[in-house]
Amino acid sequence: MATTGVHAPTADMSADKTWVRRVSALSTGLIVAVICFCLVQVMLAVVGSSPFIDLAISENVRPMQPAAALLFGALGAAAFLLLVHRSWRPPLARGIGTAIAVAVVIVSAVYLVAYRLTFADVLPRWLRPGGYSSDLFAGLPASNTTFALLLLGVALPLLATTSRRVVLTGQVLAATAAASGGRIIVEFFYGSRTLSTFPWALSEMAVTSALCLLGLGGAAVLSRWDVGVVSALVGTGPGGLVLRRSLPALLVMPVILLGFVQGQHLINRPSLFALLAVVITVIVLVMLMSLARTLDRRDSQRAIATERALRARDALSQRAPVVTVLERQLSTVEPMTRDDVEVHTESRTESGVLTGDAYAIVNLEASRIGLVLVDVAGHGAEPAVVALRIKDSLIHSLRQGASPAQALGALRPLLEETQEMATAVVGEINAATGHLRCAVAGHPPPLVIRSETVDTLESTGPLLHSSIGGMWSHHELSVAEGDTLMLYTDGLTERPLENVARQMREAPSLTEMVHWLTGGEAGPAFRDDVSLILLRRLRVKQKTEIDVPDSPAQALSHAQPRFFLETR
Repeated sequence: MATTGVHAPTADMSADKTWVRRVSALSTGLIVAVICFCLVQVMLAVVGSSPFIDLAISENVRPMQPAAALLFGALGAAAFLLLVHRSWRPPLARGIGTAIAVAVVIVSAVYLVAYRLTFADVLPRWLRPGGYSSDLFAGLPASNTTFALLLLGVALPLLATTSRRVVLTGQVLAATAAASGGRIIVEFFYGSRTLSTFPWALSEMAVTSALCLLGLGGAAVLSRWDVGVVSALVGTGPGGLVLRRSLPALLVMPVILLGFVQGQHLINRPSLFALLAVVITVIVLVMLMSLARTLDRRDSQRAIATERALRARDALSQRAPVVTVLERQLSTVEPMTRDDVEVHTESRTESGVLTGDAYAIVNLEASRIGLVLVDVAGHGAEPAVVALRIKDSLIHSLRQGASPAQALGALRPLLEETQEMATAVVGEINAATGHLRCAVAGHPPPLVIRSETVDTLESTGPLLHSSIGGMWSHHELSVAEGDTLMLYTDGLTERPLENVARQMREAPSLTEMVHWLTGGEAGPAFRDDVSLILLRRLRVKQKTEIDVPDSPAQALSHAQPRFFLETR
């Protein structure tokens, strides 16, 4: 069935294309900047010139070693081949990028082993940067730089995969490398000139190496905007909007807090300042990301609920005429042309859905009136259709002259087809004589409310189901003038019907009886569907007195009907 409206959103909100372009451009720019910077550093080392950027920062800080520049440049090239427009890259480019990253990982691991053994001679001669005759580690990258390069080398191939968990692992490794570089920069900003740190304090990291780590690690994280923190940042939902507007606070808050701490002289160690900056930034980022995810999830749930409501409304608008027709067909009440009987029906559903109850009052031949009441287990369209078919079948059998018991027996093929469970009452009453035949198939017993007593018509056979065998018989009794026959479904069995019936004997009309039974227009809260049929035989008033005619002609005109009434 076709429906209008928006499609239900998935759990992950779509990305803002403008911010995706911005993040992708920033990531590409950082990678290209790191590559260009490392090329300049290597060229200056080849010609024997001092790195001007290091000298501009501070002449007391160790410059980036040519080996570190070469490794950073290689990782930048690998990142460009693996992460920049990765969907457009041919397999050969991705293979080359992966090979470069693996080579950097191997070289970094060898350097870390050399630091761990504190003996540079374990390195092959082609891996020795040279010029370390007086200092075994003078030409090697710093130990913390080498460790960060190892993390980045492992992260880049992971970020190029399609597995969400693998990409998240790569983002964590790249973010850790970037955080180590950021800590060195903050430490240098607060006056530290001894930048020896994790994992082994054997050499000092260059500030330019820290800048390359921060740029390359940040670019690696930003390159996968579809996963992790960045996916929340570029999302179109309320979470992405909150996260983007909170970025200035994320950047400014650590600076303000650390400035306050330094101004109060609470902490005098630059390394502790740097650690606090990293920790505060991570905590704020995690809180903002959690808030963004919660807002996006709530917005997604609201959108899904709205879509379902729209679909339900469309379905209701399309199915309402069908439901209305089906509900109307569940009851068949033919108008009574006789003045010696009065009938009344009532039907209430449990929760506003289609009921499994169906009933009928039809005119048969020779003053006979057929009564049918069916109750199929369950609610909804399927039980309603089954109840309708059973009712129509019973009416057809009665019109063909079958007895109530025979009408029930003719339901066998239908029961085999539907496999539904139901109860039923089938009866026929001669309105002129009051003779009643009634068959009860597992249904609540009908009541005959007389002037002094209440007769209960118990079940005359099993309920209706394909797996239940047996035959049905029927009651035969007389319904006198003034007596009332009441058929009902099990929704009314919660009330003491016989006690209520005794109180209804003197009811002036069947409408009043129904009012007493159901408790008025609002009615009680029944736990099941309620259907009710009431039939009362009326007392026929005969004319016993004739006014005295004013003339012989009037007397003659009155004499003929009196003779007819007397002789009848």
